[in-house]
Amino acid sequence: MDEATIKLYSKVMDDIINETGGEYDEMTLEQKLTVIAIMKKVDKQMTEYIAYQSAIVKAWSSLSIEDIILAETECYLNL
Repeated sequence: MDEATIKLYSKVMDDIINETGGEYDEMTLEQKLTVIAIMKKVDKQMTEYIAYQSAIVKAWSSLSIEDIILAETECYLNL
């Protein structure tokens, strides 16, 4: 989702919240449908982002801190 789209969605959501106090019962049908449409697009984008990032997070979190410390530690003994 590009920055212009995010700004547009934010503006639309801010306008609806300002007009209705964020109360579902205060929204018109058009406002309800607009919020739902925006949230569906945001949900799809978030799901795709999480799926992509999940593999990266799992790869990093699977590494052993102890093994990395041991591999990077030099011995300073002068024998």
